[in-house]
Amino acid sequence: MDGLVVVPPARGAGGYVSLSRSQKGRLFEKHILSFGELIYPGVKGGKVNIDQNFADTLVKNFEDKVCDIVQVPLAGANNEHTEDPTRNIGEVVGIKVRDKKIYAVLDAREEIYASRLGTTLLGASAMLHLNYKDTRTGKGMGPTLLHVAVTNRPYVLDLEDFSEVLAASADGTSEGAVVLTAPTTEDNMDLDQMLAALREDHGIDVAALQTKAAAADDAMALSNKIQEELVSTGLLTLSSGQEVTADTLIGAVAEAGTQIAALSGKVESLEKTSNEDKAKARIDSLVRDGKILPKNAAAQVKLLLSNPDLFEELLPEKAIVRLSQESGTEPVDDEHKNTVDAEVARLTASTAAAAYVQA
Repeated sequence: MDGLVVVPPARGAGGYVSLSRSQKGRLFEKHILSFGELIYPGVKGGKVNIDQNFADTLVKNFEDKVCDIVQVPLAGANNEHTEDPTRNIGEVVGIKVRDKKIYAVLDAREEIYASRLGTTLLGASAMLHLNYKDTRTGKGMGPTLLHVAVTNRPYVLDLEDFSEVLAASADGTSEGAVVLTAPTTEDNMDLDQMLAALREDHGIDVAALQTKAAAADDAMALSNKIQEELVSTGLLTLSSGQEVTADTLIGAVAEAGTQIAALSGKVESLEKTSNEDKAKARIDSLVRDGKILPKNAAAQVKLLLSNPDLFEELLPEKAIVRLSQESGTEPVDDEHKNTVDAEVARLTASTAAAAYVQA
């Protein structure tokens, strides 16, 4: 075991951490070393000096992947370290140095084990090589982390517990995770600030939604829906200065927005139906006045709804038909009437003459 050091991890500070390798499961920070002399009989001299230089080299070798895979095995039945891949529950994806302590970031990739870290799986013990050889160059690279074994009897004592953390992107922000701890007061905003954030960050304009709802008879009830949703959560009163969490307000306003949008759709449908009824009533009146033929009524309704200006231009000033019940006939002027009367007289005379000859 010359050159190998077995040590355990400590509790991390939580919050966000940046990673050297890809996350695939839940992240836990575990303290594995503290600065100072580590008493370990397995190495020459029986002591290892853990200092800033040691920590910097450990981190650099990890990030350079001198040991390409740093797994997280469960300790064996006799509490021995093992690199049996069938006992592995994840991978070390980061090493952090803080307050003269070294932490490993463990990516637990099976929920059955992730849910037990810090509850029934209580500790961890690291295995390091003090001068691990980089197989790409054949050179000894100094302190290198080989694995972090989960154990309830670690070699090093007085180390912190597991602490679940969130991954952070390159700019230090979280990557789609939800903080499980209670938010600080800095995370809270008053109602006016939250409404502004909803508009700017989420595209939800509460004032605009209320204005749109005003077209409906029950617009006032819908306008108050937002407040009712927030009050029902217990996070909002109507007094000034009330603070609410972002998630709750966003959810409540989104729900109210959905209902307002649905109501607006109904209003638009009612307006469309009302307009059609009005157009049909006017066309019926124009048909009765003789300005539109009955057979063209349906087409004229469509024209009135789609292009009212054109409809008005084409509408005749005087009646073009004379109605008899539901059918129209062409108008007859006096000249035409006189011509018809003369023709009737002529035909009558001819018929009488013919009848006389035949007799």
